[in-house]
Amino acid sequence: MTIAQNFPSIQSLTRRSLLAGLPAAAVAPAAMAAPATDPMIALYKEWAEARALWVHLAETSPSGDANEPECEAAWDRKEAALFAMMQGQATSVEGIRMLACVMWDEEGWTNATPDDIDDDPLHYDVLRLLKAIIRSAEGIAA
Repeated sequence: MTIAQNFPSIQSLTRRSLLAGLPAAAVAPAAMAAPATDPMIALYKEWAEARALWVHLAETSPSGDANEPECEAAWDRKEAALFAMMQGQATSVEGIRMLACVMWDEEGWTNATPDDIDDDPLHYDVLRLLKAIIRSAEGIAA
């Protein structure tokens, strides 16, 4: 079968078939509307803000205790956003990138120990793949 056999010729388009297709054409712009904002974006921002506040409070606590109420509240906010991301679903490449970045921060380089190979967690295949996902999403989104 040739390519020409797979597609009807333009000459087979009649006024009747054109008019019959107009209602579908009117719906097409609505279907092509911009997608709703990815819920992961707001959750990521909440997680990052709460995490930064928690780190700041833990590092600057006068008592040196991360169990102070403000610090625990920031931790609870961070965890609530994290669990919401785990239960949700990204709807954009940027949302997928943000999920991968959260995974990197939660399980990646921040958990490296002196016993790790060259102190470089990128030597681990899983983390290499995670970093590749982040790079890929950044490249697609750009």
